[in-house]
Amino acid sequence: MTVLAFDRRRRERAGKSDRSYIKHTFAEKVVASYVNAYRVNRPDHKVLLIDGNAGDGEGVVIDSYQEDLFVSDIMSHPTPEILTNVAVQVGNAEVVLCEKDNTKRAALYQRFPDALILADHREAPSTVRPEHRYVLWLSDPCGPRDHGVKYMRQVGNRVATDFVVILNHGCIARINSTISPLWETSRELYGNYADPQCWREHLNKRYAVLSGVIGQSNNFRFRIMVVSNYLATCCYRHPFTEVYSANGMQTVEAFKENER
Repeated sequence: MTVLAFDRRRRERAGKSDRSYIKHTFAEKVVASYVNAYRVNRPDHKVLLIDGNAGDGEGVVIDSYQEDLFVSDIMSHPTPEILTNVAVQVGNAEVVLCEKDNTKRAALYQRFPDALILADHREAPSTVRPEHRYVLWLSDPCGPRDHGVKYMRQVGNRVATDFVVILNHGCIARINSTISPLWETSRELYGNYADPQCWREHLNKRYAVLSGVIGQSNNFRFRIMVVSNYLATCCYRHPFTEVYSANGMQTVEAFKENER
């Protein structure tokens, strides 16, 4: 397995790399599982899929093909493409892509002409209309500052919403390990992002389901978390390991056993 080295100054922004397909693969399975679970029970409802941190919408070559000169165009599905594909699959769905960077946003316009593209996820709550009966919000920023929990909560307060969150585990751990007063504000604002109970309470949901730490590169390790009122099929499988509720934490295996 090839591990990519990054300049130390860039490690907080190392979320996109030649190995980003690892994150894309897990996110795709989780998003599809939740949206399809909703659609099975409510086939006629209009749904809204929000990418809070869309990037440029370009995938990366999947690892098993990276050194094959004859199949060099097998690309992963980045988060905007994941939502767009799921929207087409389930039907009666709209996609919102949020991206602050002007250049990346211009790329999104080219790649996803049918999506509504916003300059900031703080605008996302205003896109929820009365006909939207369900929302899935996918949050995958480079660092904890850009999750936009305030706006996620606003959407969740308006309509039934599931949240799929990619946590930059290394970045949050480094923030929590600091002792300098210069980092005090960051510790206060983002230190508790490592706590699934904090997410569950902020977003007013019954459960937060957390994966183990997944190593994408030597400078980027992440966890996938779902914050929802129920567990879809994907949550009972790898990479998820822990379920958090008002009663505390259980392993996925223990939670499944208690449901029988």
